[in-house]
Amino acid sequence: MRCLAKSRILILALVLLFAVWACERASEESPDPPEKFPPALISHLNSSTQPLSGADPNLPDGELAPLADLGQARIVGLGEATHGTHEFFAMKHRLFRWLVERFDFRTFAFECDYGESIYLDRWLNHGEGDLDDLMRNTMHFWTWRTVEVKALFEWMRRVNLERPETERLHFVGVDCQYATYQPALLREYLERVSPQRRAGIEPLLAREESFRDSRFSNLSWEEYQSLQQDLEAEWRAWQDLKEEFTRQSSPREFETARQLLRSLSQVNQFVFERNATVNYRDLFMADNALWAQEHFGAGRGIAFWAHNLHVANDSSDNWVGATGYHLRQQLGRQYVAVGFSFCRGTFSAWGYDPVSQTYTGLQVHTIDVPPLAYSVNDLFFVADKKAFFVRLDRLVPGEPLHVWFNQGRKMLNIGAAYDGDPHGHYLFPFSVPLHYDVLVHFDRSTFAAQI
Repeated sequence: MRCLAKSRILILALVLLFAVWACERASEESPDPPEKFPPALISHLNSSTQPLSGADPNLPDGELAPLADLGQARIVGLGEATHGTHEFFAMKHRLFRWLVERFDFRTFAFECDYGESIYLDRWLNHGEGDLDDLMRNTMHFWTWRTVEVKALFEWMRRVNLERPETERLHFVGVDCQYATYQPALLREYLERVSPQRRAGIEPLLAREESFRDSRFSNLSWEEYQSLQQDLEAEWRAWQDLKEEFTRQSSPREFETARQLLRSLSQVNQFVFERNATVNYRDLFMADNALWAQEHFGAGRGIAFWAHNLHVANDSSDNWVGATGYHLRQQLGRQYVAVGFSFCRGTFSAWGYDPVSQTYTGLQVHTIDVPPLAYSVNDLFFVADKKAFFVRLDRLVPGEPLHVWFNQGRKMLNIGAAYDGDPHGHYLFPFSVPLHYDVLVHFDRSTFAAQI
């Protein structure tokens, strides 16, 4: 497995830094004696949760029936409270499979690089390349190089082998942190459809690669703006070339290739303006998810895989404009945010030593203490069921559970790195139903294994 360089981990860790807040340690016994949770609250919790028999994608889908309206959404955001939990990944596979089979969803958008997703989509649709090699050597993030994601890809490939090309499933990356493959993919496409245009765009691609390879360290503001303006001009010019290029390829190939130009511009802005107050990464991921739904959704919904903090409709002042917030602004209730939670168990994450302030590599971590008192996880810890989901969007105002969730609760969310103290990873108090429409909970987590 190719591990991420420390600089890459730092970028991802900084993006998710707002997931870390200090909390005090709980005892091994349940942190809340019964009187801390009124009987009416516990009763309402147990009557409002829908049991899950597990996360296995092959389980019967009858118990997912209370989620049937998700099939009418344009985008369903599927979160994760860690980047390395088997149950979260397998359950997202299970939900996507259900959305495909019952509601004809055809696209899974991921919190990953757009360029790399094109190579993986080619494998899904045409069998190009070797899946293990693509996952190990083309994917940028260790978070998706797991046996669970591989099982998802293999299932999607089996589905595609039985479908005509116009009805196949697709994988689209919507993140904007890297531009490793975009120039080569543009050259490849233009060499096939218009060698003359390929020659004409080469100076622009060479500039992009030169600046990118130096991480923009020597790029002036004027040079940066010139580069962005030239990319935008090329992107606009392709609209007039659409008919010509489509004749030499296909409508889908044209849109896929044109989006590479937009991806380059987004990566440039995210990296060069990384100190800006605007959360460009989540803004661009929302734009890209909307693009994927328009061009790959075939008029249907798509699923979006990302961390809890990205899929949330973060409408409170404490948050900074997550992807889910922008999607809710654009789509209203046609965007559905599904969060995930757990109490104890194992998970994969990069280790972090707060004393030396160094990362210690990808590891399996264990949380073996009960949740923080009064947190979402703490309430779920005393539920009758150990695996369930709850429709927060169906709770009635004034009823015990709705009142409790809206009083501002903390929730355990671990990003790419973990320092060994779970209580430092509980999110600041927030109104849970404003951020998530559904919460899926597994009492115990087991780690997602790398391929």
